[in-house]
Amino acid sequence: IYFGPMHSIEFFGSNFKVMPNTVWYEPKVQIPMDELHMKIDPNSVFNRRYDEICAEIDRRFPEGYVGGNPIGGSSSLDHLDGFFDSTDMLLSFYDYPEDLKRLSLEINLALAENAEKKRQFFKNAKGYTGWGGIYAPIPWLSSQCDMSAMFGPKMFEEFVVPDLKM
Repeated sequence: IYFGPMHSIEFFGSNFKVMPNTVWYEPKVQIPMDELHMKIDPNSVFNRRYDEICAEIDRRFPEGYVGGNPIGGSSSLDHLDGFFDSTDMLLSFYDYPEDLKRLSLEINLALAENAEKKRQFFKNAKGYTGWGGIYAPIPWLSSQCDMSAMFGPKMFEEFVVPDLKM
């Protein structure tokens, strides 16, 4: 199964819907942005399954392989968009900018910590690839932010550039 480019959003507790050729996500419950905290859900189906698949690949190919990326999916804003209606998410840039920045940081830190834990499953990897299929000799994250197409350069600098610098 292809978990989709945003598979790591499920790590944070989003419901998944399997569709032809991909998976899509929606929040389990709506939580106000100022009350939400982003942590990896220990019961995440995809996170556990990802570990199992990667461990088996590493076991089966001791001579080496090009592995998936242990880091995760997309930008922190795209992760957050999976927890809010798109209109609510866009209004949050004005109504809750500091909460957006806090949640973005929480997502990035949680994904980095999760990636470090996943390194154990890539002992025999000779390189890595992300959802876009581009090869790299080290783990990497394809920086993309669908949300960034909905606002201007000033907001891009404030909300997206920090993700790019992490």
